Amino acid sequence: FKNIPGAVSESTKQELSTFSEELFKWFDRSGNKKIRALEFACGFTVMCGGSKSDKLEHIFELLDQDNDSLVTKQEIILFVQSFLVILMGVSSSFSHLDGTPIASDIASVARAINAGTEWATSQVFDALKPKDDKLCFDDFADWYTKGGYQSIPWLELLDLRKWVLA
Repeated sequence: FKNIPGAVSESTKQELSTFSEELFKWFDRSGNKKIRALEFACGFTVMCGGSKSDKLEHIFELLDQDNDSLVTKQEIILFVQSFLVILMGVSSSFSHLDGTPIASDIASVARAINAGTEWATSQVFDALKPKDDKLCFDDFADWYTKGGYQSIPWLELLDLRKWVLA
């Protein structure tokens, strides 16, 4: 972002550069300076235009590596993790109870992301009980529409119109 040509101010370039570096750290929770392209793509789908349904359908297509129209529990875990990484990464309001910023404690964030991922994934799979721990987009969408939104309401943030930006 530091080398963006055009009418972008230096301060905006610096902010974008800092943001992208911090976001990379959120995705690189193991600290090995590598991130998975699929996880990154799933996460960034949150920030793209389009309806919630279109984004979820696209994510299911991304995750369906063998083109059988089904995604595995592990693939859903990957999506939920990437979604939570983006939510945590773009938020500057998270802090510990003592007021210290969470951004300074990657291990705590990783634990929170992992716990949230495990819980949300169990909500889906416990409710649907899919054969072989694989589910299709239509079954997921039907579950979400018929009440799953109460279990994981933050999926509504796939609709960028629901974001409150200060």
